[in-house]
Amino acid sequence: MKIVSILFLLLLTLPECWGQSQPGHFDNEYKEYSTNRTDYKSWKVFVIGNPQFIKSIKQIDYTLDGTYGQQHIVVINNGDNPFFTMCNKGWGEIYIKIRISYNNGLADTFESYRVDLTSPNKRNINLICNDR
Repeated sequence: MKIVSILFLLLLTLPECWGQSQPGHFDNEYKEYSTNRTDYKSWKVFVIGNPQFIKSIKQIDYTLDGTYGQQHIVVINNGDNPFFTMCNKGWGEIYIKIRISYNNGLADTFESYRVDLTSPNKRNINLICNDR
């Protein structure tokens, strides 16, 4: 019985290795924020995924490090934020702890995300975010 349980747990982690797509993931965009510091950025983090996965999400809790005034941000999809977007400003290496709560009673999932503020493919000069 223990071997079957271990094999089942291993199979849960293998689909990504086999090239099968996951139902969703986090991504970010940024743009330079107009200050006298060139490394200061306005940025947003959001969910990308298949529509069924996104519809199954009840809320996302983002937890930022202690340098941010508002460290815990809860985003609920009430129709005007379908990708659970969270906006902020900052510089340097930014890591976010994420908790996803689901509508269908599934157990919450947890992950961390590194906000990429340097890659050219993440830069969006037309980025629009509500200022915090």
